Amino acid sequence: MPTKKKLKPGRVEIADDENAIVVLYEIQTTETDDAGNVLKKERTPGTKRVRVKTLSAGSDVPSLALKVIESCKFLADSQVAAVEDALRALQRRELAGGVGAAPRADRDRDALRERYNSSFSGGNAGGNAGLSDDTPASVRNIDDYLEALYDELPEKVKSTAKLAQLSRRVENLEELLAHDSLLGALSRVLKEDGKRSVDLCTNIISVFFSLSNFSQFHPAISEHGMGAKALELVDLEVKRAELREKEHPDFGQVARKMAEGKVLSDQQTKMMAVVRKQDQLLYLCFYLLLNLAEDPAVEKKMKKKNIVVYLVKMLDRHNVELLILAVTFLKKLSIYKENKEKMAECLVVEKLAKFVPCRNEALLIQTLRLLYNLSFDPSLRDVMAKAGLVPTLVELIKVPPYQQVSLSVLYHLSMSDAHKTLFTYTDAVAMIKSMLVQDGDLREVPEVIALAVNLTQAPRIADVMCGDGGAEAITNAAIRNMDSLRFKVVRNLSQGEIAIKRRFKPFIGELVRLLRDESTSGELLVEVLGSLGNLTIPEFGFLDLVREHDLLGFLSHVIGAGAEDDIVLEAVIFAGTICDATTAPLVRLSGLCHDLFRLMSEKKEEDEMVLQIAYAFRRMLPHEDTRMCLLEETQAVLYLVDLLSDKNPAIRNTASECIDVVLDYADPETAERVRRLRFESFNQEWLETTLSEMGPESPMKLDGDRARLMRGDDDVFDDDDGDDGMMMDERRADSAAGWSRNVMWNGDPGVEGEESLDMYGDDMGQLSPDRGDDSPMAGAYVY
Repeated sequence: MPTKKKLKPGRVEIADDENAIVVLYEIQTTETDDAGNVLKKERTPGTKRVRVKTLSAGSDVPSLALKVIESCKFLADSQVAAVEDALRALQRRELAGGVGAAPRADRDRDALRERYNSSFSGGNAGGNAGLSDDTPASVRNIDDYLEALYDELPEKVKSTAKLAQLSRRVENLEELLAHDSLLGALSRVLKEDGKRSVDLCTNIISVFFSLSNFSQFHPAISEHGMGAKALELVDLEVKRAELREKEHPDFGQVARKMAEGKVLSDQQTKMMAVVRKQDQLLYLCFYLLLNLAEDPAVEKKMKKKNIVVYLVKMLDRHNVELLILAVTFLKKLSIYKENKEKMAECLVVEKLAKFVPCRNEALLIQTLRLLYNLSFDPSLRDVMAKAGLVPTLVELIKVPPYQQVSLSVLYHLSMSDAHKTLFTYTDAVAMIKSMLVQDGDLREVPEVIALAVNLTQAPRIADVMCGDGGAEAITNAAIRNMDSLRFKVVRNLSQGEIAIKRRFKPFIGELVRLLRDESTSGELLVEVLGSLGNLTIPEFGFLDLVREHDLLGFLSHVIGAGAEDDIVLEAVIFAGTICDATTAPLVRLSGLCHDLFRLMSEKKEEDEMVLQIAYAFRRMLPHEDTRMCLLEETQAVLYLVDLLSDKNPAIRNTASECIDVVLDYADPETAERVRRLRFESFNQEWLETTLSEMGPESPMKLDGDRARLMRGDDDVFDDDDGDDGMMMDERRADSAAGWSRNVMWNGDPGVEGEESLDMYGDDMGQLSPDRGDDSPMAGAYVY
């Protein structure tokens, strides 16, 4: 019977445990008879691993993807994009700290374990301390070693050294655990004689440490209280070290000489031999605790016993392996607020600053990761800046293994305006500008664009980045790549002074064409609109572009079609930007003024939208056509008067500017009405009180619209035709009462004596008293 096999390619994933791509496929087997009728069909799933060499930041991913497809028959040519995505994921993982998708803490422990066998040159890292003979340990002699634990101290040291040798081989661990009394005897000896011999402690802790590398043995370790005992040993050794430093003031210099490989005297050599043994014991204790800290409950107990304090103290020592372990452990603990605060109390940043940079790559990368965790705290970011880390981290950007984490720390530092100026005196601006002008997908290195966006908010850095054709090069790259991320930088730069805005004048036409391109994504549309909205260049007119690209129709459609709020907000800003003396008649004919007024009604609870609409009105009011439209065809002025009592100071200021423009250009009758409305808004509470006392027959009347505004009528903002109606915002109506603080009440004229109560606010500018004592308005102040 003929059999046909067909390969059907499937998904492409990355391996969890190695630097490889996993190709999922399916073999479809079909059996047919001689006539071609299908007798049987089978589908057999399968996987194929394609190992990939180390991927650096400069690896050519597209070329590598083609090579992978050529070398693997289970991949189809149509899967190039999927392979590229997988390779980029591997690249990001590699740059983030190593191969394997295991959690960061697991990868850190694996890296420490790889260094373990070569730690502390001399071969004692495994716990052979005090062993004077070279006889290999044997599992057949475990009973003899156990019996020797009851002898004198030297014999105890030798027997524990043999047991430590055995524990270093994984196949011996089950044999050791098979002796029910062994772990109990070791913990007893450690408790009774631990203070008498560092070698004895090292050997016993080494046995439990070997067991701690496997989670299934953690209960046995905890049962014998070795976590608490390890912390007690750490406390003891830390106190011994502090006492030694008091007795030998020059100890720090001796330790540095040894670390630098310089020749020591015999006395200094003996002293450092003791220190080396102590470092070895501390290393094993902390490593044991790091393994046990896989359990959050156990880690919480360690925190209560001040393990953070002990770890920070380790940063003053000079053994590189111990330093790497301490920094790795601190990084694990730093994700909790309580631990981070304790680190800050112990001046951890100042201690870490000396390792940035350092010659040991593992120590440097772990230090940078710890600093990254700590940099989420604003107070610790201030400490990092004061410690001079900004220029050092900028230099580390140039080194691929440290680039990503260095950029991440710098991004956090750039969040503060006080720190941004520190970047001016480094190569950061030049390097970022170089990255921005090169073609490529910046989403692979989001830290670059995040840092660039933060820095370009500083005027001085924006000036530097725009210099030497920087503004033009970045804008060209953004347009060429249709990249919303680069446009975020362009948008920030275009907010600068008029001299910087003029640099973007040659690109306005191209930006408008990009704006009207149907292929422009929503994310890109926001940034392009934002960039155009910033380009208020006095000598540049938008008339030709408005006519050529029907910009007013486009903006009216965006504002009225219920687009996303981000797009609508930028469209509102751009509407104000394009309105000048030449375009104002077209703006009126387009109905854009009505659209903005209606939008203000719909978005009255959103301060940012209200603020930008008020700003657009501010741009339109100086021009006769748009001013007449707003004054005669809408109730915009009445609403602007109401905004004078808004809680948001930016909205109050913008509304006040709008009212000033109306008073400057309006006819006397309109200007008088606006002044009356503004007076009533400022003195609402006083007016209400006075009118109620004077009774309904009082000749004093409020403006009709303003009276309805005070009553909270729903139709305050209704036009004559009812098309542009707007319900009164209760929040804003209530806030209008807040302006009564700007009234100076001089007492009731009908009461003897004068009672003065000063209730005006500090932010209202200069008040001018109305001195007419015979007027029913006596006692009120007008703004």
